[in-house]
Amino acid sequence: MALSASFDTPQSGSVSPVAISGTVPAQSQLYAYVTIKVSSTNPSSARSQLYSNVQYFNNTTFTAKAFTATANITVVPKVRTIDTVTISNIDWVVE
Repeated sequence: MALSASFDTPQSGSVSPVAISGTVPAQSQLYAYVTIKVSSTNPSSARSQLYSNVQYFNNTTFTAKAFTATANITVVPKVRTIDTVTISNIDWVVE
């Protein structure tokens, strides 16, 4: 008899997608560091800043390229209705 188990029921985290887009110069690499802030209307519920990064490589072509990507940032514990998720910063580094 097969036994199935779920170790994440109910869901303990949420995913906050952040869409980013831009243009990467020719023969370059782009790194986008995305930071979100999770805050709550309940002052006793301390939340924090979370981050993710996206890389795009255009180092083999001689033309600039447009890109779009999504940074999926996992928020644990799960985002509640009293929480607010905002993009606090996107840092771009081109090498």
